[in-house]
Amino acid sequence: MKNLIKALLFACLILQAGCVTSNQLMRQMISVTDTIDGQEYVVSARVGEDGKFSNSTTTGDRTQTISGQVTKSDDNYEVAIDYNSTRVNTPGFRKIGATVYLQEGESQELGGVGNDIVYIRISSE
Repeated sequence: MKNLIKALLFACLILQAGCVTSNQLMRQMISVTDTIDGQEYVVSARVGEDGKFSNSTTTGDRTQTISGQVTKSDDNYEVAIDYNSTRVNTPGFRKIGATVYLQEGESQELGGVGNDIVYIRISSE
């Protein structure tokens, strides 16, 4: 009887540990770095449980907005993103829509010209 109780308690502990780790999913963060005239502007967003993300940030007279969807596939993340950068009293803006495949911690160029480049990165919090 003691062995049966010990076995049941051990099984419960293992099941409980499994439940705790499955509920503590790694939360992903999407970050976009826009380098303009040597200055970096960064906007980041947490990926929700549904895989969607969105955020906006304003630094000085520049506003950056990101939104999109992340799907996990094997070792890669498929990231569909819309990025907008606007500046007060300045005609024109930067708008990029793309789908990229990234591994965690990896960065990839989304677009830009010369030194004015936009990068996307996915990482865990």
